[in-house]
Amino acid sequence: MIDRYDVEEFAIDNGYDGAKETDVIYNGYKVWEPTFKGSGTCFTGYPLVILVKGDDIRLSTEDESLEILSIMYPNEDEEEW
Repeated sequence: MIDRYDVEEFAIDNGYDGAKETDVIYNGYKVWEPTFKGSGTCFTGYPLVILVKGDDIRLSTEDESLEILSIMYPNEDEEEW
């Protein structure tokens, strides 16, 4: 079973400084937010999250990240274009 230390190591191996646990479950995966410390280099692009289920740990896809972020940070005033 993957624990907090495994998630932290996975985050570091993927260029982040760590990871923050969230209360969100997405398709059976526990969602973790990768974190950066200080004012070092910050990557641009889709804000991916770390997904953990049992012994499986991976970064979200771009499509998954958009769905997950809309769950985590809903914008009820958002208009369709």
